[in-house]
Amino acid sequence: MKNKIVLVVLIWIWVSSFTYAQSPKIDAKADQLLHSMSDLLGQANAFSFTTSETHDRHKRSGKTGQVTFSRQLTLRRPDGLWIKATGEKGGMAGVWYDGKTLTLQSDAEKVFTQVVMPPKLDQALDYAADHLDLPMPMADLFYSSPYKSMVTPETTGSYVKSETIEGKDCAQLSFQDPNVDWRIWIAEKDQPIVCQLELIYKQEEGKPKSFMTFRDWNFSPKVDANLFTHIPPKGYERIPILGDADPSFENPKN
Repeated sequence: MKNKIVLVVLIWIWVSSFTYAQSPKIDAKADQLLHSMSDLLGQANAFSFTTSETHDRHKRSGKTGQVTFSRQLTLRRPDGLWIKATGEKGGMAGVWYDGKTLTLQSDAEKVFTQVVMPPKLDQALDYAADHLDLPMPMADLFYSSPYKSMVTPETTGSYVKSETIEGKDCAQLSFQDPNVDWRIWIAEKDQPIVCQLELIYKQEEGKPKSFMTFRDWNFSPKVDANLFTHIPPKGYERIPILGDADPSFENPKN
């Protein structure tokens, strides 16, 4: 039971995906802005950012609580992802992907879990979503085409208005899918970076929401050669990962 509870915490720092293809049901301005953001992120060799986030979490009592934390993230294509999440009370957790393994670690519990993964980030994201029971509230932004990952044949969407968010002029776009309603705020001047993202899981009990504010975008981050490789700290225990990982990945032949 302890392992499952720890993994529930860990999966929130991994990143809920709503992966599909293009839709004609989006107005022209929203479509253009979403494509511009997608091209910027998808064509970048590397980027980093920080976030502040609030995620609703359904409790056993039937009530909905909230998990709040900040995140630092660095991505390098085609095979590098590093995340450090820090909770309100200072507890830290991390994610490492190096083209070989995905590792999630909780410093509060001194545990980590690790699984062998496909060699490219797009494949790894698909594999994690399909096999590892990992909700990933912003993972669509990490694909080589965020637009194709975010938009479904059933997606409808439109431009709502322009807002000022932390000093930036950002366009609010609103989208609806069968399972998820989502809003994204994209900067209207200079680079079309993501300012904020909101997801509402309307088919889940209580319609939980995730809300993320993005800061400190950098498309030329200084990346240490060992940043994406996990080295377990002394005294940390390895625990099983949840899901149905492919044995060919779990037990690769040397």
